Order: sequence, then C-alpha cells, then structure tokens
Amino acid sequence: MKNFKILFFLLSLWIANGVATAQELPVFTQKFSNSVFYNPALSGLTEGSIDLAFQNAWNGLDRKVNNSYFMAQAPLMDGSIGASLNFFNEKINLFNTFYVSGAGAYHLPVSYNTTLSFGLQGEYFNNRIDLSDVRVINETDPLILNYPGYNGFDFTFGANLRSTYYSVGASMNRMINFFSSDNSDPSGNLFTEFATFQAAFFLPVANDRDVLEPRLNYRTVKYFENLLDIGVYYTYNDLLTVGGAYRTNTTYNVSAALHYDYFTIGYSRQSFANEYSNDIGSSDEIVLRYVFMSNDNVGYFGSGGPKKGKGFRLGGVQKVKADKPRKPITSRREKRKMKGYKGKYKKLKN
Repeated sequence: MKNFKILFFLLSLWIANGVATAQELPVFTQKFSNSVFYNPALSGLTEGSIDLAFQNAWNGLDRKVNNSYFMAQAPLMDGSIGASLNFFNEKINLFNTFYVSGAGAYHLPVSYNTTLSFGLQGEYFNNRIDLSDVRVINETDPLILNYPGYNGFDFTFGANLRSTYYSVGASMNRMINFFSSDNSDPSGNLFTEFATFQAAFFLPVANDRDVLEPRLNYRTVKYFENLLDIGVYYTYNDLLTVGGAYRTNTTYNVSAALHYDYFTIGYSRQSFANEYSNDIGSSDEIVLRYVFMSNDNVGYFGSGGPKKGKGFRLGGVQKVKADKPRKPITSRREKRKMKGYKGKYKKLKN
C-alpha cells in the first residue's frame, strides 16, 4: 500500500508539473541552463553557447526517473538574429519521451543597453514505452503490447525585453493545441499547451565586482496546477555562483556553479518540503556550459552575470561620452593585467 501511494503521488506530480516533468527540465532547478527551451526569443540574445544537463530525479524511489538535455545557441547576422537547437529526453519508469526543437529570434536594439526580442520555435515530440533498464514481470501484458505511442508537432512564440539591470519575457507554448478545438486526440492531452513568464534582475554589488540576481519563473499549464519559482543567486567576481529557489509545489533547491574562462559547471539538489520527502528522496542535477562567443551588437549588458565569451565586457555598467564610447575591457585576463596600473585602469573602469 505504501508503494502504491508513492507511485500515485509520483504520477500526480508528473502531471501537475506540466504534463510529464519534461516541461520543467530545460530550466532544471538552476539558472545556469537558460530558458531558451521555454522562450525562443532568448535564442542567441547574449551569447553563443553549448549546454549539457542531466538530472537523476527522486533517488528514494525504486524506479528510474531521469532527464537529459542538450542545447546549442548562437547569434547570427551581427547579432540581430539568434538561433537555437534543443534536445530533451525524459524517462519515467516504462515511459520515454523525446523532444527536439529549433528556434529563431529577432533582436531589436531600442536603446544603447536595451533590446526587444521576438522568437518562434517549432517542436517535435514522441512518447513511447522503453523496457530497457526496467524490470518487467510480464512483457506480454496488453497494456504494454498495445501501447500505441504518440507523436506531435507544435509551435511556440515568445517575447523578451532585456536591459542592463533586468530581463523580462513571456511565451505561449504549443499554440496549435491552444487554438485547437479537437479534444479527442490523446497526444493533445499528453503534450498540452502552457504559458510562461520569466523575470530576472541583475544588481551590481561590491563596486560592480559581484552580481546579486533575484529570479522569478511562472508557468501555467491548462487544467493543471500553476507553478511559481522564486529564487536568488549571488555571483562572486565572475568565478562562483551560489543560490537557491522555492517552488510552489513545496519543493526547494540549492545550487552552486564554478566559472572558468569559457566553461561553467553547475550542481543543484532539489527536495520536497513535505511529508513525502523521506520516501521520495531528492533530485541531483549537473549542468555543463561552454560559451564560445558573446553577442556584442544588441546592447550593453555589463551587469548581467557570468557570460564569459569572446568580447565579454567586465566592470559593470559602462559610462560613455555623448558621441564616443570608451572601449571596454574584454577579458578576465586583461582585467588582471590592468590591476597593476591603478590610474589607467581606474579611468577605463569608470
């Protein structure tokens, strides 16, 4: 009976978190994997990067629950266009769900440090039974043999406003389902539509050396529980990020990441804050990121946290003359070299 209650709770959680927790994973519980999967307007906005992430979920259960994610994004055409490609795979016991999506975005600078972005994403998804790594007593069970599997295709539209000190965006995900009046298609219930809202604030502290970053993510899924994530992160000297968040389905997480040149490695642990925490256990998650370039042509985001790509601007908000902006320091190595020249460095920084 106890195992049945745990299984029932897990399946309820699976649905309530947005039709197979796949809808949560691309953000994971960390900020280090960005929200491109949710909001295509963010594609190539600030950088070109490659992300890999893996989550081993709810290790207290005697069944496999894990997710893996790959994302590549890049700014194109002098930064005015962004593109991204996402792969996401989720395995919950017998069921395997695979998503692949591609997105394009247009970035319109509206001022020196503010950019308005619009994006469109196409997504293909597939759900099937996968018996590998699962112990099944009766593989000839009709529920297994007759499971048809499901496929689908849909679109997502998103918009985002990014400035030096904040980023605000929203998206409508799976618009075909949203406007469809056909309720007889099972795949429409499995891959239901949802909407997201994201907000982040980049607050420079310690003489612009560090960044304090409050974040909010809100997701509303048709017929299911709405989810709100509220978190805060602190980045020290572009080297270390620590923080955490609370989600309204009574889960919380703590996260940490190390940044070295173009690489980031992040780790997060998520747990329930209720009576099920001991039975279900925790989720462990790791993220690897490689940033190979920055989008320097759509706006100046000097206090936006650790974006260590080619041309990354350090030193907080850049102050400029009316007609001729100063050339910013472009790398962490150059910044260290300039520390010995206090007078010149001070002028460049200010």
